[in-house]
Amino acid sequence: MSNNNLTGTIPTELGSLKNRVDLSLNNNNFSGVITKEHFAKLKSLKSIDLSYSGLKIATDSDWRSPFRLQFASFASCQMGPLFPSWLQQQQGIYSLDISSSGLEDEFPDWFWYTFSQTTDLDISNNQISGSLPAHLHVMAFEVLHLSSNLLSGSIPLMPPNITWLDISKNNFSGVMPSIFEGPRLRILVMYSNRIGGYIPESICKLQKILYLDLSNNLLEGEVPQCFDIQNLQFLLLSNNSLSGNFPAFLQNNTYMQFLDLAWNKLSGRLPTWLGDLEELRVVLLSHNAFSDNIPVGIASLIHLQYLDLSSNNLSGAIPWHLSVQMEFMFMGDTYNGTVEADNIMGTGADHLGEILSVLTKGQQLVYGRTLVYFVSIDLSCNSLTG
Repeated sequence: MSNNNLTGTIPTELGSLKNRVDLSLNNNNFSGVITKEHFAKLKSLKSIDLSYSGLKIATDSDWRSPFRLQFASFASCQMGPLFPSWLQQQQGIYSLDISSSGLEDEFPDWFWYTFSQTTDLDISNNQISGSLPAHLHVMAFEVLHLSSNLLSGSIPLMPPNITWLDISKNNFSGVMPSIFEGPRLRILVMYSNRIGGYIPESICKLQKILYLDLSNNLLEGEVPQCFDIQNLQFLLLSNNSLSGNFPAFLQNNTYMQFLDLAWNKLSGRLPTWLGDLEELRVVLLSHNAFSDNIPVGIASLIHLQYLDLSSNNLSGAIPWHLSVQMEFMFMGDTYNGTVEADNIMGTGADHLGEILSVLTKGQQLVYGRTLVYFVSIDLSCNSLTG
């Protein structure tokens, strides 16, 4: 019954389907409340998806569920403000999504024990407070979405099998773990916290990383030279206090699409090999201290859609090739003006949209996980001539 735009309320007779193993009512426009009567005899239920259904779930605090779930998605269902106590009985679950469910609670004592063997957990877009357990690294999480909550404290060591970690838009503080290993980690999103100190050298062990966003924090020092990282497509380090030269290891990341190093203290010359990163769509280097000439190689970036070198110490004549590049950027049949974000969802793609919305003064469009935006070159507030 999913994806049908169905309306109305759910009859309590649903609870009599004692042999039902899978229940999917997601992506509809129902109204009303799901109560314990709806669940009364669903003893065989293993999978439930009520996400984006318009339903509210309300059960007594002492209610015990008749089922033991393996998969559950309650995204956008109102379940709060407290964590439903019956979740404590779902220790065998491998995937749980309670994002955007109106939770305004601290982690209950049983939470991390109950879900220690869960591989996919999404609690994002709530108002959950508390800290992460020190023993998080012994848990089974592979995908962990904790973004847009009120979480605080330091960041513990990560589970060894983690592939996707999003802790953005919280109040985490302290420094990044000195041992930051994740042989399978592909997406790491930590923007908009209060994380300080240096980026640890151990981050160079993330050899499969595709998307790294540490922006809007309190990081300082130089960017580690992670020459073993060669598959980065999205790197966002803006709004920190990072110093040193342009990260040399990026020369090996020929799949790079989105590079944001703006609002730091980076200096030195822009590398000539920047033009070898042929997949670059967005280059944001503003509000640093880069100096000398703009490298001619930027003209090779035929997919480039947005180049911001403003507020640096660049000098010399504005290269004629940027005028040629501007013509390429506005040729409708050269490139379709999108950044493909198929490898990221949720707050990762949302953050790219937020950045581009600011850059284009709100005139950017978002279609699913594809970001469509206007094209521009900004060289203002330098010492350029011509």
